[in-house]
Amino acid sequence: MDELDLSFNTEPICPHCGSEFNISENEAWHLYNEDGDVKYIECPDCEKSFFVQPNISYTFSTDKKNIF
Repeated sequence: MDELDLSFNTEPICPHCGSEFNISENEAWHLYNEDGDVKYIECPDCEKSFFVQPNISYTFSTDKKNIF
């Protein structure tokens, strides 16, 4: 198997079989946690467990304040 890109993906990738773990389909909303805690999940395809750590990124928008 080729080297898997396991970092900074939009969905977790199983490090055992390379399958994308669909958060929505698996109702794994607990993976979206702002504390950055590592979670332990099971791949629905190969049934092996692995760790997932969320990478949190923020973006900002600005606008001029209208002064009357």
